[in-house]
Amino acid sequence: MERFFPLKHLTVGQLRDLYRDACKVGKLLVEHDQPGVEGHYEINLPEDEILKNISDENQNYLVFHENFENEPDATIIAFSLSPHPFTTAYIDIDNARLDWFVKKYGLNEPDATIIAFSLSPHPFTTAYIDIDNARLDWFVKKYGLAEWWQMEGDERKHYPFTKFYTLEPVKRHNLN
Repeated sequence: MERFFPLKHLTVGQLRDLYRDACKVGKLLVEHDQPGVEGHYEINLPEDEILKNISDENQNYLVFHENFENEPDATIIAFSLSPHPFTTAYIDIDNARLDWFVKKYGLNEPDATIIAFSLSPHPFTTAYIDIDNARLDWFVKKYGLAEWWQMEGDERKHYPFTKFYTLEPVKRHNLN
């Protein structure tokens, strides 16, 4: 299972507080991705440089992974850094602390679904569309989508689009 919590409702000050709180209990990793090149590399940025470049206009999020794609269970908070294109500060925190962060920072899962398309002529590139759940039924019908999949452990499970997976409280319901 993979659950994303957007941080769009937080101010720059709150994002910086979240960063500080997460650093107190987690492990910081700053990575730079080189466009068009597979992989990424770790860089060192001082804390004041990271804090200065956290913005509420960037792509910031908290993601919770449990039994997902053979990866270790994790809660990761990510901050894209403004003047450093393709650079993100990740803080890996213990899953047991997720509830504390959700409560303190008022994190809610979005009423949206992310649809991903691999771009075959461009290796390692995926396009993501964040669509409001209220419009998902229309999207599925308009484009004749028949099934969707998600990773459950190390196995890819396919489901018909007549069933939709809701993240909270982790159940399936019919689309209408």
